[in-house]
Amino acid sequence: MSRTTLLTVSRKHWIFSRWLLAAALMQWTSGNYFIIGAGSILGPASAGALKASQNIMGISHIIFQGMENIVPARASYCYHQGGWAKLFTYLKKVTGWGGAFTAIIVLLAIVFPSFWMGTLYGSEYEAYSYVLQWYGGIYILIFLGLPLRAGLRAMEYSKPIFISYCLMTVFTAATANFFIRKFGLTGATAGIFATQMICQTNLAYALWRKKDK
Repeated sequence: MSRTTLLTVSRKHWIFSRWLLAAALMQWTSGNYFIIGAGSILGPASAGALKASQNIMGISHIIFQGMENIVPARASYCYHQGGWAKLFTYLKKVTGWGGAFTAIIVLLAIVFPSFWMGTLYGSEYEAYSYVLQWYGGIYILIFLGLPLRAGLRAMEYSKPIFISYCLMTVFTAATANFFIRKFGLTGATAGIFATQMICQTNLAYALWRKKDK
């Protein structure tokens, strides 16, 4: 490979990857303050309830990690073979079967929240079963972000991923304290849900807009 080719490829990779690096750094501030704030303002029991709900829904990460290992590479192949049409068809397929498995886990959690909280963390956590129900909705949104990000990466358009985390961070910084103090643990979980809604809406808009370019 010639020096010119190497520089061209390296420059192209840097333009794509710099936004992913920035996004990875911003991810730490995009919604975690709701959990930190809940523990600080409402006490350790509230932080424990959030973490317990997160852990129960964490079984979904088996699906998520599997998708992260397969979907981005396959999405890139589809895009370079058949353009937007083939990529969109693949993403719809992934969203369908992946969403079905995620929905089963979510339904089991939100229909029997007291059972899971009580069985896994003790009867004192049954009072926080509504937090687990909120996390069911949060994890549906988290799942939707996987095919959306894969589509954007396939199109080498990673900037919206960084922008989404920026929007989440700004929203968290602006509202977390108010939500938690005004609405307690419900406010914290609603805030986390809202950050995910903001993120996935921006990703979906960016992906759809990119198809016409």
